Amino acid sequence: MSEIKTRSAKIQDAISMSIIHANSWKKAYKGLLPDEYLNEIEDTRWVGMISSGLKDGTMKGWVATIGDKIIGCVCLGNSRYQGYEGQLELVSIYVLPEYWNLGAGSLLLDEVFKYALNNNYLEVGLWVLDGNNHAICFYKKKGFINNGDTISCMIGEKLTTEKRYIKKMI
Repeated sequence: MSEIKTRSAKIQDAISMSIIHANSWKKAYKGLLPDEYLNEIEDTRWVGMISSGLKDGTMKGWVATIGDKIIGCVCLGNSRYQGYEGQLELVSIYVLPEYWNLGAGSLLLDEVFKYALNNNYLEVGLWVLDGNNHAICFYKKKGFINNGDTISCMIGEKLTTEKRYIKKMI
């Protein structure tokens, strides 16, 4: 297998990034969200959000590639949540399931940390779906700590809880 590399995301990458989101959701959230909801997720669901965020600068992104194939992506921006103003928010990080555990997620997270340090962010924060133990284990290994905050929201007609994880950059 070729080496995994990262590069800044371009607006033209939005379709590939959305496909990665869709495929990852279907695998990572199986058993956590209703099957019928996951099965109906369209590959293009996130194209608008990603392309507009990259275009207007409210979102930064990187992709992980093997050769010319995009296999993972990360999106980040200033926190959108009250009480976390000034914090860098890791909006999403996903890798195509067939490429899990090969290091792409770690390389993408390295880009996030470099960006945070280069732009004087003191913390990086994220929300993770309660029960997504694979992701929680990954985040803990990378130095994120659960700060005890939670939010609840409806996803696919299921009430879910997300937990806040934060990594201090200094």
